[in-house]
Amino acid sequence: MLDLHASHVRRLTGRDLVQSIRLAEGRTVACEVIAPAQPLLGDISNPELAKAMGADLVILNLLDLQNPVLGGLSNDDGLEELFRWSFHQGHGKAGQNRNPIAAAGDLTGCPIGVNLEPKGDGAVKVPPGRTATAENAKRAVEMGASLLVITANPYTGVGMEDIVRSVSSMREELGDVVIGAGKMHAAGSDSPWRDMPRAASELVRAGADMVLIPCPGTVPGMSEDLFARAAEAVHQAGGLVMSTIGTSQEGADRGTIARLALMAKMGGADVQHIGDSGYSGIAVPENIMALSVAIRGRRHTLRRMARSIAR
Repeated sequence: MLDLHASHVRRLTGRDLVQSIRLAEGRTVACEVIAPAQPLLGDISNPELAKAMGADLVILNLLDLQNPVLGGLSNDDGLEELFRWSFHQGHGKAGQNRNPIAAAGDLTGCPIGVNLEPKGDGAVKVPPGRTATAENAKRAVEMGASLLVITANPYTGVGMEDIVRSVSSMREELGDVVIGAGKMHAAGSDSPWRDMPRAASELVRAGADMVLIPCPGTVPGMSEDLFARAAEAVHQAGGLVMSTIGTSQEGADRGTIARLALMAKMGGADVQHIGDSGYSGIAVPENIMALSVAIRGRRHTLRRMARSIAR
C-alpha cells in the first residue's frame, strides 16, 4: 500500500488489495467522507482533500446508489471533463455525477470504498439505495468500488448479528471483492463490546476480509486490552483489522488523534480509519495527516500526499 500508484490501483484484484494492506504492516490510512455533503473546500471534493492529507483509502458514506451524488464534482469551466477524458477515458460530463465512485478513484488515485447498511429497527430508516443488498453491492463494484463496508450509521438500530447475516448473504454473490464489516459505534442498538472477540471471528467466518473494531478510547468500554483480543481473534481467523474513529473524535486535537492511532497500532490494526464528522462531511484535514504521521512517520505521509495521480 505504501508504494501504490494510481496506475497500480486500477489493476488491483480484491486479493491484491488485501495483500497490499497486509504487507504495509499497519501503515494504511482510510478516510471516510459523506458523499453528498457540500465539500469543505467548495469546489474541491472531500475525497481529493482526504488524499491530499495522506489517505490511502477513501470510503464514501451515505452514497445512495439509486441516485449517487458526490459533492464537489461539478466545475463550470469544463476542466474536470477535460481531465477525465485526457487521463482516464471519462465517466460522463462534468456536473452530471453519473459515476461518482469512478470519479473519486480517478481524482485521487486511491481505492474507493462504499458503506452499505443492513436494515435495523432504529429511528432512522436506511434508504433502498444504501441498504446492504447483493444488488447494491454489485452496482457499487460495477461503478468502481474496490471495497464494500458493511456497517451502521447512528440511530439505525443495526446489531452485529444483522451485519453478520448481510456479509454471509453477499459473500457468495460477489466473488473477488474485498468486504469490510463491523461497527464504529453502537448505532442505537445494544451492542456490548465485551463480545467483540467472538463477533469479530463470526464476521470473518461469514466472509469478511476485514473487520471494523472501534479504536480504544472511542466508545465506552473499548479498552486497549479488549481491542487487542478482538484483533487477535480476527488475525487468527485469517482476516484484517480496521480500527475506527467514528464518534466525532475525528474533530479532536491532533495529540488525541496520535494517541488513538498508536493505541490501535499496538493492538494490531492493519488499517486505521478516521471518520467523516470533523467538519463538513470529512475529518479535520490536519487530523488525517496527524494520524498518518503517527503510524508511519513523515516520509511515507509526504510520499502519499505528493504522489501524482498521473503516475
